[in-house]
Amino acid sequence: MNTQSKVLVLGAGVSGSDVVLSLVELGHEVFVYDDNISKKDDLPEALKSLDITLIPTINDILVTQYKYVVKSPGIKPDNDAVKLLIQANYNIISDLEIGYIFRNTDNLIAITGTNGKTSTTTLVNSVLNECGLNSSAVGNIGIGVVNKITHASPDDVLVIEASSFQLDNIDTFKPRISVITNITSDHL
Repeated sequence: MNTQSKVLVLGAGVSGSDVVLSLVELGHEVFVYDDNISKKDDLPEALKSLDITLIPTINDILVTQYKYVVKSPGIKPDNDAVKLLIQANYNIISDLEIGYIFRNTDNLIAITGTNGKTSTTTLVNSVLNECGLNSSAVGNIGIGVVNKITHASPDDVLVIEASSFQLDNIDTFKPRISVITNITSDHL
């Protein structure tokens, strides 16, 4: 296998699994660390048969050099693995960022804010589909964004519900349209 990059994915939940599946499909060498998973049998079913490397303990994280470290939105910034990787000078990015790196597309609409993200994302997606556009609601709404970004045709529109945790770890992600609903004190 001719791998393109070594990528560490922190977290094997919905977003992490989506990142892993997409990166394996794109030919990257993928490593997975999850605080709650120490053996391959404990991985989500969709990841068990993939050619990935599970990192069983936090002590094994720095054994390999990674080009990218992708943090699932559910992993808190004060997580011990995150702190260890930051101390080792890794730039930690989100699923939004890695999807954009591997296939930036012009047809992205990102919606964020404290309340109303899901409703606004669903409404915008519905309006776009009613107007005849091929649109999908993805992101923090429960549908992984990386797979959709990497498989989108040039005409597809992705309406992304973006949490503050995803947006914390972006550098180059630039949607065509950005929407901010309300912001209250818990997001300041």
